[in-house]
Amino acid sequence: MSQKSSCILPCVLRACIIMSEVMDMMKHLAWMAVCMLVLLAFSCAMAEEVFYVLEYDGNGGSSGISAQAIYPGETITLSNSTASWSGHYFLGWATTPDAETAEYQPKDSFTADHDTTLYAVWMECPDIGVVSQSQNFTFTYPV
Repeated sequence: MSQKSSCILPCVLRACIIMSEVMDMMKHLAWMAVCMLVLLAFSCAMAEEVFYVLEYDGNGGSSGISAQAIYPGETITLSNSTASWSGHYFLGWATTPDAETAEYQPKDSFTADHDTTLYAVWMECPDIGVVSQSQNFTFTYPV
């Protein structure tokens, strides 16, 4: 065997051993990187607070009521404010825009498991014209 080939063989063997060690290190580093990414994703998920939004829609009138945040499992008190619409009587709030009866009243308790919009429910007031002080009228509104 020539001196060149006897020198190359140990060098190649040493290079293979070093490459094997590097590959083992890279596997360990890859697993460490994966674990760090999983921990980072988990900590970000834990840090991010999840909440739902409750919005008030005047449904033809104007509500002017600010949205409220509802955290999972939390019960909130609905706003004490009511919507307004000239010529209409506010009956309360419903979860659908075409409701004829109210499901909720101001200051009722409310829980949600998703973003929710409450729509104002209205009753149109009859046009009674001009009323003088000498006339007596009785109006009955639903409660």
